[in-house]
Amino acid sequence: MTSAILRTSANRKTFREAFYAAAKLKGEAFTHNAAYFIQGGDIKLRTNNSDVELTFRQESNFYYLSGCSEPGCALLLNPSISESVLFVPQYDDEYALWCGEYPVAEDYKQKLGFSRVEYKSESAVASILKEWKIQKVYAFDQDSKNSSLLNPKTLEPGVEVISDETSRTFYVLVKDLRLIKTQEEIEIMRRMCQISGAAHVKCMQRARPGINERELDAVFRYETMVNGGSIFQAYDPIVAGDDRGATLHYIRNDEIIHDGSLVLLDAGAETHGSLYASDITRVFPVNGKFSDKQRQIYQIVLDAQMQVLASMKPGVKWEDMHRLALRVMTKCLYELGILKVDGKQGDEAVEELMQHHAGSIFFPHGLGHALGLDVHDPPNRDGTFEKINEPGIRNLRLRVTLQKGMVLTVEPGLYFNKRMIANALKDENLQKYLNASLINDYMSVGGIRIEDDVAITEDGIDNLCAGVPKTIEEIEKIMSKQ
Repeated sequence: MTSAILRTSANRKTFREAFYAAAKLKGEAFTHNAAYFIQGGDIKLRTNNSDVELTFRQESNFYYLSGCSEPGCALLLNPSISESVLFVPQYDDEYALWCGEYPVAEDYKQKLGFSRVEYKSESAVASILKEWKIQKVYAFDQDSKNSSLLNPKTLEPGVEVISDETSRTFYVLVKDLRLIKTQEEIEIMRRMCQISGAAHVKCMQRARPGINERELDAVFRYETMVNGGSIFQAYDPIVAGDDRGATLHYIRNDEIIHDGSLVLLDAGAETHGSLYASDITRVFPVNGKFSDKQRQIYQIVLDAQMQVLASMKPGVKWEDMHRLALRVMTKCLYELGILKVDGKQGDEAVEELMQHHAGSIFFPHGLGHALGLDVHDPPNRDGTFEKINEPGIRNLRLRVTLQKGMVLTVEPGLYFNKRMIANALKDENLQKYLNASLINDYMSVGGIRIEDDVAITEDGIDNLCAGVPKTIEEIEKIMSKQ
């Protein structure tokens, strides 16, 4: 059962103040007689007919503004007067018998920096809204349960409750705040990248021909948890051996990895207590030595990533960084002979390949995404920006001009995906650019992706994954010391 001890939490008062300021900047429509109600997460059962509880993890937007990791709480914000009230569960002795000592309202005040904490009830919420003379309540509930705390029967006549699923008013405010990280947030994420990066190294050292993917999955989870990570991963690890790395989100993690194959390990743990994510991908040979073909493709991806990292700074468009990575890899695939253009050579040939998106056959996803309390932090593909309707880049999860404080993943990759290549070979507009026989020689490479987490600084980047080995020489050296 879930412990009743107040979980590791944080004082997020400055984040609430930023929310008030953002609402005021948006105009009177966002603040006049308006309040924002955010329902936190609650305990869920494994199945409907079971009393076995899933391990609780707080909803990210709620945590961002409250710092509260406890289940069953709610938050009411009034930007016009810069005040907030946290509503918390009131437990009894029976709860204490089964789950241990429980937090009381004063505990939340002291740890979370709230001047006002109330035990949750319909009447308590209605009373605060009446006191504040609220006429509009924007209600955000990720589980779409329309919290019973906002019962029209207990609210004052004329109070309008607006689902934020419809208005997106709350989301518009909070997504922009979450996109720009404070230095404190960045340092938390750096520490998590260090912990996750060390776990990647342990997996490299543990790898050997004949190992099952699930063993490396277990090693990564163990290493992050015992060294300061949460019991949660930021996402389920991807441990893809043999040619399974060509499946972008392979998560079965239950196959034997054979001698001569690569391992694509995409894994990042979550920070214990503060919930921030890491997201790192490394690729290594299970036997400790890259083959010639593996080495060629790996170096292309690494070169693309390094050129992007050297080009990132405030004022640069993220989509342009994607195009840069695509151009570097397209040019290298052309020079390798995997891509071809009849009757043209050099830059002229590369330009034609770019115009027809031939490189996107091998790089079908976006360059990266925002990272924070969620591995795909807002505003990743949230409907607030227009997608680019072109192969590959249409899957870009973010369209922004880079600003100081953003934390993004940079994860170019090349994939010899059977279905993607088979479809391209049937496409009369693409088949002429593919050297089918040579491609067949590289199919066993599977997929290669190299991913770092970086923060945008005043004049460039701060690579939070600095020190996590990624050159061929570094990886082979580490694996030689198993």
